[in-house]
Amino acid sequence: MKLSPEEAANQRYWDEIAPVHYKYYDMESIAAGKSAFDEIQIKDLGDLTGKDLLHLQCHIGNDILPLAEDAFNFYCQIDTFKIGVFHGCIRD
Repeated sequence: MKLSPEEAANQRYWDEIAPVHYKYYDMESIAAGKSAFDEIQIKDLGDLTGKDLLHLQCHIGNDILPLAEDAFNFYCQIDTFKIGVFHGCIRD
């Protein structure tokens, strides 16, 4: 798929910023189970056990990563930016 100049510039930006966001969000703690959500958001989500999730525009995957391993039957995080998805898939 050919990107417009604006789309290409946007993709370059998100690919460049993903490593910065990865360090900022302390992904090691998140991967170890620390939630990226506050108590209100967790309550709003409700019981996720056995549900399937498709997380679009996940960027580095920090939002759902702590919940995914224990709660979801199946989950998939998708983003159009190579670097963001790479960081979102790091589990260890």
